[in-house]
Amino acid sequence: MKTIKFINKKNSLVLGLILLLTVGCERELSDDVVSATFSNTAEIFTDNFVGLGSNFYFPYSDGFAKPDIFEVDSEVSYVGSSSLRIDVPNEIGDPGGSYAGAFFRIDGAGRDLTEYNALTFWVKSTGAPFIQSFGFGQSEVQDFQTSISNFQLSTTWTKVTIPIPDASRLTEEKGMFWLVALPDNGAGYSFWIDELKFENLGGLGQLRPFISNGQDVTGIGFEGETLSIAGVGVTANLANGQDVSVVSSPNFFTFTSSNPSVAATNVSEVSLVGGGTATITAQLGNTDAAGSLTVSSTALAPTPPARDAADVISVFSDAYTNVPVNHFNGYWGGSTTQGQDDININGNNIIKFTEINYVGTEFLGANTIDASQMTHFHMDILIETPLQPGDFLRIGLQDLGADNAFGGAPDRFGAITLRSNTTPALINGGWVSLDVPFSSFPGLSTRANLAQIVYVTDGTVGFLPGSITSVFIDNIYFYR
Repeated sequence: MKTIKFINKKNSLVLGLILLLTVGCERELSDDVVSATFSNTAEIFTDNFVGLGSNFYFPYSDGFAKPDIFEVDSEVSYVGSSSLRIDVPNEIGDPGGSYAGAFFRIDGAGRDLTEYNALTFWVKSTGAPFIQSFGFGQSEVQDFQTSISNFQLSTTWTKVTIPIPDASRLTEEKGMFWLVALPDNGAGYSFWIDELKFENLGGLGQLRPFISNGQDVTGIGFEGETLSIAGVGVTANLANGQDVSVVSSPNFFTFTSSNPSVAATNVSEVSLVGGGTATITAQLGNTDAAGSLTVSSTALAPTPPARDAADVISVFSDAYTNVPVNHFNGYWGGSTTQGQDDININGNNIIKFTEINYVGTEFLGANTIDASQMTHFHMDILIETPLQPGDFLRIGLQDLGADNAFGGAPDRFGAITLRSNTTPALINGGWVSLDVPFSSFPGLSTRANLAQIVYVTDGTVGFLPGSITSVFIDNIYFYR
């Protein structure tokens, strides 16, 4: 699903300044002046679309969403004479795309939804697939996007209720509805939606807000980094006694930092401005949200020394020119490791591996590295997971030998194992800089065709309590 970013024009602020100047410099406003208001129409689709304008349908433009997925079906309805039919394509074989994904937004001024507390509709399908997402709040501005996930359809009409976290924020909402529906085990299907509208449900129980999925989460961040609050939403009890949870934009919430000199909050983001620890909590209106985020802010990895380019072969570092790399995470079979080179803090790139058990950085084929003239291996490592006795991180180097192929007799492999009592020692929450001579990698008798750097943790052994499962890595290079 694509992410759409637009600039939100601060028209209301400009208007406010104009009115202030008018009052201060000329005269009082006439009693006849009335503030601009927006439609509070609740209906989106009943027997047809209601008040959306002419240009309201936007399929996702990621190259996989089928562009023509809906029609008004006059043969099927929950009430009235028609319904909105959505056709999900087969995963393979449909030239239009491999899934159904789109949003419906008002072509024109938004609506005032402050008197409603939920988006509701009735839905039925040709089978019982799970719909990935239904929601509202996608348009040019996605300040208040909210959705329900993994909703199972059936062949009978079922009512869907999506609670609004704080309707007082929705004074001019244009994003009426959106959906993401993947094929069911590769097969396409159809489903129908009717009576799509906003409601004020009297039986909707008090909302129970949460952040971090309601858990007290701890983690490590870096000075200069901006963090987004994850796992934000509300749970409500429906009139039938069932709980329903939605994921929502953090913009509904107010966030507070226990230490603003470490972590400063600004609407839905947390900026790490200094070293130390801070806990982020939140409120929805006057209700405390369950869950928190405690972040330890630390400095970036040490800047490598300036070395002559002929003395360095860099795999991953912003200090040197890097050689071609096939991948930093090959997602090998049996590996649970997630992540790769996906953190960038003001131009400083960092690798983060989570759920790590074993993973490899590979430079294969024409990209193998001739490090025969180099003498040392360097890497900066930061362990996020609290360390326990017995935790280890093993780092191995694989050379393919003269045949430049895996599995042959010339293959050579050597590894070092780091623990809390080795030299250097692993620590929690701080960078450890490795400068290891190749002679410390037993078995690595050749290095003219290096093809892999392999990382293995004690997470390989069934994720023992305390095992290392989250690692940051920076400045990987060979040098002499």
